[in-house]
Amino acid sequence: MTLDDLEWQVNYNGGMAPRLARLLLAQGHLELLNQVAAERGEWFCADVAAQELCRAG
Repeated sequence: MTLDDLEWQVNYNGGMAPRLARLLLAQGHLELLNQVAAERGEWFCADVAAQELCRAG
């Protein structure tokens, strides 16, 4: 997957923008990000959640 693929997905598939995923994390919604990533396959939610889980150890 390339950056162009991800951009296309956001623009045409109604995917969640990375900024929104980071905002949800900042508001303490890690579980929601995990749920959305699992149920809807939202790549940016999975990415942000994985980064946070790695930081937490």
